[in-house]
Amino acid sequence: MSPNATSAEWEPDGPLGQTLEKIAEITAILGGFVLVAVMLIESASVIGRGLAGILPVRSIAGDSELVQIGGAIAIFAFLPYCQLRRGNVFVDFFTKGLPVRARSFLDFIANVLYLALAFAIALQLVHATKEKFEYADTTTVLRLPESWPYLISTVLAWFLVIAICYSILRSAREIHRRKLIGPQPSGEH
Repeated sequence: MSPNATSAEWEPDGPLGQTLEKIAEITAILGGFVLVAVMLIESASVIGRGLAGILPVRSIAGDSELVQIGGAIAIFAFLPYCQLRRGNVFVDFFTKGLPVRARSFLDFIANVLYLALAFAIALQLVHATKEKFEYADTTTVLRLPESWPYLISTVLAWFLVIAICYSILRSAREIHRRKLIGPQPSGEH
C-alpha cells in the first residue's frame, strides 16, 4: 500500500486476506439487514403502543425478544469486518508518531489479547449452543427456539477468531517488512 493510499484503495494481503475480507463484507451486510429488520420491528412496536388508544393497532408481542436475538446476531456479524478493517477502538494519540514497526508490534500485542478474549467467548458459545439444543430452550413470549440464534452467533464468533488470527499474522508481517499491510489504522482514514 502506498503511503498516500486511502482506505478505499487498499487490497487485502494475498488470497487468504481477500477471502476473509469478502466473507466479512457479506456477513456485515447481512448483519446490517438484520439490524434494519430489528429497527423496523421495534419502531412498529413503539408506534403501536403509542397509538393503541387512538387507532386499532397494537405493539408487537415479543418485540424485545426479537431485538435481543437480532442485536446479538448483528453485533457478531459486524465484528470480523471491523477487525479486518482495523476499525476497532484504538487509542492512537500516543502511537501516531511511532515508527510502523513499533505500532505494528503494539497492534500485534493487542490482537493477541483480543484473540484470547474472542476465543473464550466462542468456546463458551459452543457450550451454550449445545445446551440450548439439548434442552430445547425457547423464548418466553414467542416461544422461538433459542438454539438457532446461538448457533449463528457461535459460527460468527469463530469467524471473528479466524479474522483475529489473520490480523496477528498481518501484524507480524508488518513488523518484519516495516510497512503497513492492509487498511490504515482507524485514526488515519
